[in-house]
Amino acid sequence: MKKIIRTAVIVSVLMIAGFVAFLYKMSENSEKLKEEHTKSINEESGIVSLQEKQFALDIPGTVQIEDLVVAGAEANVLLFDNNGAIDIYTVEHSAQVKEQLVRMQSRKEYTFKEPLLAYNPYGTNACGLYIYFSTDTKCSLKYTVSVADETIPDFTRTMTESALNGKNAYEYFLTGLVPGRENYVRLELMAEDGREIENKVYRINMPASIYGNISQVPCTYGGDVKVISNGLFYVYGNGTKSIAVYDNAGVLRQEIPVIKDSGIGVRFSNAGMYVAPDYRTIVKISPAGEVLSVAKTGEYKLKPAWDYDGMGQLVAVASKTGRNTAGDVIIAVDMNSGNVSQLVDIKKLLKRYYNKFCKGKEKKDWAGVDSLKFFDKQDVIISASGISTIVKIDNVMTKNPYVRYVIGSSESWTKAGMGEKLLAKGEEKEEETEASDDTAETTEASQINNILEENSNKGPFEDINKQIGLMPYINNDGMPTVDEEGNHIPVSVYYLGTVSGNDGIESKYMRYKIDEETGVYTLNKSANTVPVNSGTVSETAVNYVMYDPQQTMIYECDVNGYSYLQLAVSGLGVEKYSLKEYLFK
Repeated sequence: MKKIIRTAVIVSVLMIAGFVAFLYKMSENSEKLKEEHTKSINEESGIVSLQEKQFALDIPGTVQIEDLVVAGAEANVLLFDNNGAIDIYTVEHSAQVKEQLVRMQSRKEYTFKEPLLAYNPYGTNACGLYIYFSTDTKCSLKYTVSVADETIPDFTRTMTESALNGKNAYEYFLTGLVPGRENYVRLELMAEDGREIENKVYRINMPASIYGNISQVPCTYGGDVKVISNGLFYVYGNGTKSIAVYDNAGVLRQEIPVIKDSGIGVRFSNAGMYVAPDYRTIVKISPAGEVLSVAKTGEYKLKPAWDYDGMGQLVAVASKTGRNTAGDVIIAVDMNSGNVSQLVDIKKLLKRYYNKFCKGKEKKDWAGVDSLKFFDKQDVIISASGISTIVKIDNVMTKNPYVRYVIGSSESWTKAGMGEKLLAKGEEKEEETEASDDTAETTEASQINNILEENSNKGPFEDINKQIGLMPYINNDGMPTVDEEGNHIPVSVYYLGTVSGNDGIESKYMRYKIDEETGVYTLNKSANTVPVNSGTVSETAVNYVMYDPQQTMIYECDVNGYSYLQLAVSGLGVEKYSLKEYLFK
């Protein structure tokens, strides 16, 4: 019996020791994964101080560098004839380029050591290099663009999967080459387990920007730079007939041509980038730079308030030819068929408000819709600074859209006979943050509510609380989003973040909790003074990107209004995108 007990004890001790060793190993692996994740984030940050080294400043003498030549007798990079944005943004032009590339690919077997290279073949990004090669096994590509300048960070990214036709043949478009500089491009072929299989280095002298964009704009950091989000700033309407794209150090990494400086900008899905090169055109561009489809909006003139619906359509605010008002219809643009359909007549939905306060006034763009978010698969939320109101419109994809609610001047909407659409104000206290003083925050919340209430007594177009940004955050308090049969359950509780542009008076970031079930909205969070009172606002994963056209300055701020990054650029609007899933892992 004692022998059995002794054996059991020994086994138990061994099991415990094994379990402890297992936990230690798991903890060790977890720490290693965390270190690798941090290293990856720092590599892609676009901030010199977070990168371990700059490749261009530390190239071993044993590394063989291959020079890329775009023109002349020694050219080893294909160069295509792109005659301006009007020609570039046609499916026919891209199809011709694609045909030539495919013909070249069929002539020989291109490998990682000897790939097919083309400079900006489709003409859709002047800072990019197309590469095609095949391998024996499945792999991925990581690349780094460097210049010999300590103020310019390396641009490192790992490309998304792009195997062609189920084979180990790959095509990529490597963006990030800096105009007017000598660029080093380090390519790393990576195995599925993350190991480097082989690498090579190219050197290419890039010409200065053909659009006149500055290669590096003034950049200022504040506080902890680690909290700055990875991504690129897309600057619209800068007068160069291009969208200039800058990294976190103010370095030019993309140049996308446009026909007119409309300021409308770009949107992304996993399969495509959507560009509005003028007021009546939207194009879909593949990760390789190819124009896949073009939609003409005809009688509808686009505004910079649009969103991707996740199902192949763009939903946009537009002005319709022949109307005596502007910017007050919502359309859907199907990028597969090119069909354009009108979803919502905003003036009709808000007819009583329009007739009471706006009819007969010399203000064509009476609502001033400056933001639109497609929401919860079938609805839209718009921010209308002209009437200082947020409007939720449900069922926009059906023939019977309706106003779910409005957040705005209670006096004005009640006088217009639409008081029943107003969400009621709740009494919820703000969330506290480490950067805030408790008493000051509570007082500030009260003051902001008072300001909002005071503003609600003002007449239309005199209201100083003009929302210049709109950021919905889906949050349904842990409730499931689908039922047992897999059907979608509408979201009823979520957050809206906005910035009030007060025309010279201090602006505030405010986040509201929306509860459609109870018909109540509450101030969930207010920021300290934010640096802009006009312009554009967009969200990143953790921060807010604000652009002030009067100061010609981009700010990346946290929810307290603290600015961690400032870039001095000129344009009509700015948004920041990471390009994750579209181009990069």
